[in-house]
Amino acid sequence: MAIKIIEYKIAELYTFKIAILLMFLSSFTIRYLVILVYDYIKIDWLLIENFKEKQSKKQTIINHTAITRKILKLKKIGKGRVFVFIVLVCTDPVITVLYYREGHHQWNNIPSKNFMLFFISAVICTITLAGAIYSIMGLIDLIF
Repeated sequence: MAIKIIEYKIAELYTFKIAILLMFLSSFTIRYLVILVYDYIKIDWLLIENFKEKQSKKQTIINHTAITRKILKLKKIGKGRVFVFIVLVCTDPVITVLYYREGHHQWNNIPSKNFMLFFISAVICTITLAGAIYSIMGLIDLIF
């Protein structure tokens, strides 16, 4: 949520081209820091590592967060891995990388083979959020 507020403030202050660049850089930096902190403290507060472990062992997942419930719901709706992948890439780079990096409880930051996934997801999220922000701002300008 903090990222969305920061990006909204950037959109208010700068022109579109500069705002997009600043939005991406701030979003990318904050999200990368979240992953570093998540791995540094080695506490699975998002329950992603637990979720991956249970899935790999085909066990029932008892503990959930909003994120793990969302992934399970996406799997039921899309009935496939591709749908889950597309939605995660478009919505949250942090969860995408944590979910798709190999293994569980390895706390290995962003492996080099997952870094491009993180980068592309951050770009797509920034473009999506910028489009929404500028659309809403334009609509408000039209109304008032």
